[in-house]
Amino acid sequence: MDLACVRKHHTGGMELGSVWSGRGQLAAIVSSGGQKSGRRDSLMDGMVLGVSSALLLSACWTDLKRLRIPNAITFGFACAGLAFHLLSDGWTGFRFSASGAAAGVLPLLLLYVLRGMGGGDVKWFGAFGAWAGALTALQLLFFSVLWAGGISVVLLLLRVPGIRHWGSQLPWPWGDHPVLAGRKAAFPFMLAVAPAFLSSLIFGGFQPQ
Repeated sequence: MDLACVRKHHTGGMELGSVWSGRGQLAAIVSSGGQKSGRRDSLMDGMVLGVSSALLLSACWTDLKRLRIPNAITFGFACAGLAFHLLSDGWTGFRFSASGAAAGVLPLLLLYVLRGMGGGDVKWFGAFGAWAGALTALQLLFFSVLWAGGISVVLLLLRVPGIRHWGSQLPWPWGDHPVLAGRKAAFPFMLAVAPAFLSSLIFGGFQPQ
């Protein structure tokens, strides 16, 4: 009687140990999967940052030289972004990319209609959003508007007496000089987007979302 009881408890102990061992193995598998997922996310974020930087540099090069951003850049990067996220995360990734493109374009349509911004700039933000996502695109847009406002204030200050003489000597390859044009002075929007991109990295971090 006692021996049977001992066997019963011994067997039960072995089963309980097996359960705990199984739970430990499951936790290890989940932990390993989480680490792999984290590495994958970091790799994808790094890739998106690299492509976004290339998109910015290529647009700056053409916008600062010719005041235009070719469709080959904007549509090319936008289509690549949609394809990348579709292949990476399926339809969830495609929706992420498409919503990012929409978030980059829609807020700027009014400025485009009012001729406060060129169509290439609008399409550029769409391409950026297709890679980085809606929230990141809106964050960059926010910083870009701030920088554009700051640049506009500086250009207006160039007309202030005492500064006007020095301001007139500032090289200005983008149409009428701001000292003469005043509020009608135009400048490449990438002149604001480039420092805004750096501001976004410093203050907001770069986490495509």
